[in-house]
Amino acid sequence: MGKKKFNSTLASPEVVAQSENTEDVITKSPKKLSKRKINVRARKLYEPFMTFLKSYQAFAETLPRRFLEFDDSKKLDYQERLKKKGLKSRLTKKQRLEERAKLKKEKQKLKKKSSKSGNLNKPKPVEDDVKPQPKAAEPPTMIFSKLEVPQEEGFKKKVNKDPKRMLQKIEKSQKKLKELEAKGKTDTVMRIKEKMAWDSAIKKAEGVKVKDDVELLKKTIRKKTELKKHSKKKWDKRLEATEHRKKDSQAKRNENISKKLKEKKQKKIKKSIKKGRVVL
Repeated sequence: MGKKKFNSTLASPEVVAQSENTEDVITKSPKKLSKRKINVRARKLYEPFMTFLKSYQAFAETLPRRFLEFDDSKKLDYQERLKKKGLKSRLTKKQRLEERAKLKKEKQKLKKKSSKSGNLNKPKPVEDDVKPQPKAAEPPTMIFSKLEVPQEEGFKKKVNKDPKRMLQKIEKSQKKLKELEAKGKTDTVMRIKEKMAWDSAIKKAEGVKVKDDVELLKKTIRKKTELKKHSKKKWDKRLEATEHRKKDSQAKRNENISKKLKEKKQKKIKKSIKKGRVVL
């Protein structure tokens, strides 16, 4: 049996590199191989990730802050929300109090300025160098100060507008005057008549209507009585008409009820005849 001859020829460099790679793969463990693969993938993804991050930062700068800031109010508890509300109300109260204090200070300053300007505008008393000469001794006189009291408007008396009562008063006064004349006191009668005439003239001048005429009062009484009678007749006619309407409506109602009852009876009779029942 012949042995294989050893090939002493030198190998090319490419063959040598392939042989080294194969040796490394054989010698290295599988864990190291997986780490290398991961690193290669990370390097591939690094550049696109960085480009995306830069573009996102540029986009975020253009947006307003309210889109980026998160609402923490939703995460708060009920008690914390109440505390926030209390702080807001206190701040508003403080602002209102400060505004009121500022307004008060401004008003006080204006009052001071107005008082100062008023004092400046007041004329100062001029001191004359000339002294008044002493007057001759006169007897002392009492001087009373006059006070202007406003005239209080008194309560206006209610004028009696009832013609019957006015006529009764006039008749009573006339009876008294006749009795005095019968007794022979003519002077007193004349004085009373003059006084009454003056009173009526003063009232007429003031614009008050004086009703002294007996005949006119009697006419007004007659007119009022006639108006009352006329209104009473109208009222009686109205009552009669209402009663008549009530009676008519009641009669119509009774007639309608009786008609409906008769119709119901006839319907029952017809149904019984159809069914073959004897109708008496």
